[in-house]
Amino acid sequence: MALGRVTIVGLVGGIGSGKSTVAGFFAEEGAHVIDADELAHQALRQVATRRSVVEAFGQGVLGTDGEVDRRRLAAQVFGDGARVARLNGIVHPAVRAEVRRRLEAHDAEGGGVAVLDVPLLLEGPLASLCDHVVFVDAPRAERAARVRSGRGWDEAELERREAHQTPLERKRVQADWVVANGGEREEARRQVRELWRAHLARGRGANEARGTGPSEEG
Repeated sequence: MALGRVTIVGLVGGIGSGKSTVAGFFAEEGAHVIDADELAHQALRQVATRRSVVEAFGQGVLGTDGEVDRRRLAAQVFGDGARVARLNGIVHPAVRAEVRRRLEAHDAEGGGVAVLDVPLLLEGPLASLCDHVVFVDAPRAERAARVRSGRGWDEAELERREAHQTPLERKRVQADWVVANGGEREEARRQVRELWRAHLARGRGANEARGTGPSEEG
């Protein structure tokens, strides 16, 4: 996929690190943000995807409205590596296709910086598209507090989810830049603004040699 006018920045970090918040700060600077979690929601509402999920995991994953209930689905899947892989095999192809379609549309519209807020970015093929990777850092205690208040997860659930992801230190090593997001929002916003002005504000021309970013993992 040729994207001559788009600089692609991937966000990685631990669960609860605040990648979506940091993505929002990039959007304030002018980046086009692609949220894969939003795309996964859309994919699960598609008839064919919903049918495949029910065939794989049973009617118990549906809510009273007949749509896939993500909490019920998570209870059926997470903690079982084979089931996680099966779910990813159903949902991820549709998400990746939509990410690529949006990148191509952004390129056709003139390009600029696109930010990929994609869970498991380094574990999949979209990593090979990235010119740069940003690691969003936050202390474990802060991340645990965020998922407890925002998602109702306890420490055990956080550990269970992260067991299926690339270790944090490996993500950090593969990143080009780090944004610390464990304190005040304004401090994280300042870091993004400085990063943008130093490396991204000039757009595609600031990164002439595509392929100099992180290689595809796995």
